[in-house]
Amino acid sequence: MADPTEDASEERYGSRSSASMSSIHAWLQQLRKAIGGVPNLVICTDACKGLETAVGAVFPEAENRECMRHLYQNFLKKYSGDVITEHLYPAAKSYTFGMWQWHMKKIFEFEPRTIDYLEQHHNRIWRRSAFSENSKCDYLTNNVSESFNAQIKKFKGLLLHELVDRIRELIMETRYRRKMVGMQWADGILPNVIKDLNLISNNVKVVKVAVCDVDVAEVTILDDWHNHRRETVDLQNHNCSCRQWQCLNGYTFSLAVLNLIVLNITNELLVKISMVS
Repeated sequence: MADPTEDASEERYGSRSSASMSSIHAWLQQLRKAIGGVPNLVICTDACKGLETAVGAVFPEAENRECMRHLYQNFLKKYSGDVITEHLYPAAKSYTFGMWQWHMKKIFEFEPRTIDYLEQHHNRIWRRSAFSENSKCDYLTNNVSESFNAQIKKFKGLLLHELVDRIRELIMETRYRRKMVGMQWADGILPNVIKDLNLISNNVKVVKVAVCDVDVAEVTILDDWHNHRRETVDLQNHNCSCRQWQCLNGYTFSLAVLNLIVLNITNELLVKISMVS
């Protein structure tokens, strides 16, 4: 979600006027009036504390997230080092509480003050292990809104109805380009899925696979930090104990599922996984 004001820099340093904050609140109220109470709504803001507070007041039922890119930039101004670089973003990317806790323990051992800093200054949701599985959105950043703002920046001088019409044209043209690209694809697995499969097949770290049932298997994986992880994959219900499959809506699924494809446990499993992708 983008900042509805022109410049968020003042707010980041706590100097935004009450009039400006009032306009943000009013803007959000108009947004709620327009879209209503959306189930499983996710709103991701940057480091603008006033905006985060306003979002919580106007959309109390929404999942109020903080952009990890902004958090990371602010964090490095206070604390830095190889341990921070190696574990902070992986902590945010971890889908399970256990893996998030493991990474944060490494950071705490390096610099104990970091935990208090995060709890005090970045207490919104910024880690995937705290994301709801219902929203089917695992974005850590608000890059989508940043990209949208970059697209329409040159149109800000237009009247409102002209701006809306230009946005409509941009969406129409983008959908057409994607349709033309899609028409060139052969039937089967999407190219980006094949790309992921090729990437993981070059560095498979599966220790053991145990089939539990017709559609269920346990996959023991050696992760990038040499930890043994055992994940249970349920193909019929599209579940993996790592939570990655449940948190996403689309082709991407868990590392354990990808490893099942790479190892080609059975042709039946491969066909089923391809069908649900």
